[in-house]
Amino acid sequence: MKQTLKKSLSIVALISAAFANADSQVAPYLSFRSQSMDAARELVGWTNEVNLYDMEKIYGSFAITPEYTKSFRPHKLAECLFGSDLVKNTSSSSDSCSSSCDDERCINISGSRAAAARGAGDWLADYFGLATDFDGQICFEPRVSNFLVDLNLYVGLDEWYNGLYFRVHAPITHAKYDLNFKEKTATAEGALGYDEGYMSEAAVTHANVVQNATAFFDGSSAPNLGNTVTFKKLCAAKMRCKSDSETGLADLRMALGWNFLSEEDYHMGLNFRVAAPTGNAPKGEYVFEAIVGNGNHWEVGVGLSSHVILWRSETEDKHFGFYMDANVMHLFETKQRRTFDLKGLPNSRYMLAEKLGTPVTDLFANAVAGDQAGSEAPSAQFKNELAPVANFSTQDVDVSVGAAGDVVAMFNYTSGGFAWDLGYNFWGRSCEKIKCRSNDNCDTDCNTDCITFAENTWALKGDAHVYGFNETGNAPIALSATQGGATAASQANIHGGKNFSVTNPNDAASILVAVQNPNIDNAQFARVIAANNVGNNIETTSAGGTQTRTSKDSVFIAATDFDYDGAETRGISHKVFTHLSYAWVDKEDWVPYLGVGAMAEFGSNPSSVCDNEASSSSCDTSCDSCQKCSLSQWGVWVKGGVSFN
Repeated sequence: MKQTLKKSLSIVALISAAFANADSQVAPYLSFRSQSMDAARELVGWTNEVNLYDMEKIYGSFAITPEYTKSFRPHKLAECLFGSDLVKNTSSSSDSCSSSCDDERCINISGSRAAAARGAGDWLADYFGLATDFDGQICFEPRVSNFLVDLNLYVGLDEWYNGLYFRVHAPITHAKYDLNFKEKTATAEGALGYDEGYMSEAAVTHANVVQNATAFFDGSSAPNLGNTVTFKKLCAAKMRCKSDSETGLADLRMALGWNFLSEEDYHMGLNFRVAAPTGNAPKGEYVFEAIVGNGNHWEVGVGLSSHVILWRSETEDKHFGFYMDANVMHLFETKQRRTFDLKGLPNSRYMLAEKLGTPVTDLFANAVAGDQAGSEAPSAQFKNELAPVANFSTQDVDVSVGAAGDVVAMFNYTSGGFAWDLGYNFWGRSCEKIKCRSNDNCDTDCNTDCITFAENTWALKGDAHVYGFNETGNAPIALSATQGGATAASQANIHGGKNFSVTNPNDAASILVAVQNPNIDNAQFARVIAANNVGNNIETTSAGGTQTRTSKDSVFIAATDFDYDGAETRGISHKVFTHLSYAWVDKEDWVPYLGVGAMAEFGSNPSSVCDNEASSSSCDTSCDSCQKCSLSQWGVWVKGGVSFN
């Protein structure tokens, strides 16, 4: 039996090694352990009723297990979703923490014209249609709770073949996911709108911008830029101010097995396992959406079942034993809808993109300022539409998982009808594999139908001005200015563009330079015509001013820019549990039993901890492309049933 235990215990080490990798930084979607994959819940409470020795007939046990679980360590989940931009909530206002400030993480939002220096981790308010002098904070405390009723059946088929058995379990689950998204009272709600040319050809007053961050992130509002330019509302990766819930069957799991070793004091067997997807799949509309089951994957795998009685009393009504079950499953490819960031740009799903196209009208570019001959037209021009990146980076993709392991090791002490279980459960899931489905994605109008992503259409706006003005007649001219280049000099990110000053954003001299589009992709001076005609430069304002710049040529977002690899996650957790039960063993043909149990599960998550107000550089951002994101949760249950023979 020592060899049997040695082989069984080696499974834990093998699976642990398979899931040992480094951490990543941001995952737009978190895929947790399915509520149906729980070897500990399956094993406790009926070890004396299943895998019996020398039965020579059909026997079995049916159990019902109501269970409630609730997550803790919400700041770890927030780090998975938003990375090192998070800071601890320091608000002392009445709308601060609903529970504990230690569990809440926040993101500072400030505009390109903020009154004071912008923080290195601040998100740019301009992207969200807020005032350019806005200064506020959004906070998160993600939590998950599940209530389920697990229906579990074991049938020993010894009458057909010695050691043969069949088992099935079906957890009916109500899942509740709560991002606990809230907006703190803004330090400065702002008084500015947008200067002419920044978002549209005309100036936009403060009354027409989005008045608070919540209105943008919940998808309810966008700024009114006038009759020419449209700013699309956020229609994917939205943030709920209330919880999301889902009810359903969290996968139907079945196993057909054979105990090839079966004696009174030990057994070992293998089983073939199948999980049918009966839950729901992510839709991409909201961050932290409720999921019942494994995300709609079919699963196939194998399991090991074993036990050994280490001590038995002379009267044989008491015994002490060790039990181990181990299951390894492959999750087949399935269709899911998810939101993606752009490669190298964490949280870029919330950045602002501009639509460009042809024909190009009254727009030329020249490397030399002033009235210059030989100017050339850029390949595209702003087409009066702005949209969050998430609106077109939310796509139908194929997702598969190489392996998911579930191992439980448990001691059991039985005295008469009383039994006590105490054990450990390891769960691990290897890195997801995400593949594009022909670039299908949700269109920017939030329609449910999917379209093919249009190449050479969308580009990052950053803080570039999209309109200039003909110095003769002051007519507005759409530009081709983008900030999506591969170099740090021109590439915008979630924290801001490259034109406006970060350290002194409201400095008049800096603003005067910024409106000239100095740091855009392939910057050249903008002209109305190609010939050397005086008075046909494109200037920064309708009242005259310095010649502005446009991109020759624009840098577009390509289908290959979506960060599928960066969105892939894996999971590891360690659970300790106990269960106390009683069986009415004086009954002969029908033996009822009832017990209660509790567990604490500790998920493995990113190692970076941003527990201060320092910049993101203070956090450990060393990572690979597959982030560990798992739930830490506690749970209690009641398991009752009846055995028959």
